[in-house]
Amino acid sequence: MTDTYGPRDFVGYGPDMPDAKWPGGAKIAISMVLNYEEGSELCPENGDKMTEIGLNEMGPGLKPMRDQRDVNMESLYEYGSRAGIWRILNLFDEFKIKLTAYAVGMALEKNPKVAPAFEAGNHEIASHGYRHIESEGGSRSRGLVAQAFKAEGATLKYYSDDYSDDLPHWVPNPAGDGGLLIIPYSLVSAFITADQYAQYLIDTFDELYREGVKGKPKMMSIGLHCRVIGKAGRIGALRKFFEHCKKHEGVWFATREEIADHWIATHPYQA
Repeated sequence: MTDTYGPRDFVGYGPDMPDAKWPGGAKIAISMVLNYEEGSELCPENGDKMTEIGLNEMGPGLKPMRDQRDVNMESLYEYGSRAGIWRILNLFDEFKIKLTAYAVGMALEKNPKVAPAFEAGNHEIASHGYRHIESEGGSRSRGLVAQAFKAEGATLKYYSDDYSDDLPHWVPNPAGDGGLLIIPYSLVSAFITADQYAQYLIDTFDELYREGVKGKPKMMSIGLHCRVIGKAGRIGALRKFFEHCKKHEGVWFATREEIADHWIATHPYQA
């Protein structure tokens, strides 16, 4: 496949990070991202010849089954769409925080109550492909996504398959039109108890907030999965984190689209 990512960048902003100028003089922008993908995973029901093994609770040595169902794995994913999603949305509603939903098309089709719930909560719905396997594989390269949006006459406001920074940044648009805004993401999800995850989130927040107070505000990106954080024994991590954040002034919880709109207006692309 043609490489459409462009050359690697090991320099970034360097020691002279720009002032993000978050709205209201916020010291930190926090992006909460919920991956909604349950129902789109590898499964014979979806026409696949092997079963899913990604982000599961059965241990790292799990092997995919071939030409047969893994009903245990199926039910782990089903927990996210049956129970986890509602526990998560209830918590976000309690704290009046908006999230960005990385929504997989097939998953939304299989639980038609979820998309209206995202809309009712004023959450952002962002495309995560039609199949879970598309979002995990290499078929959604930056260039192909940009070209697909251009072919459809649609605007690709930002791209997030990137983990390289604490601030948004621009790259030349692979589709050939100006710049493409990168809103970096985070993959941290390896935890067992709520206390472990809460402490990691709080420690990250405290350090980034400290940098913001010193005049270099950053963005904190938090990725969540319904079947993981939606468990009763883990959701408390988010509650503790939200309570910690609410004790500080100058904290901007924003959707990724809101962050993109701000960056485009405040730090426009320069070729």
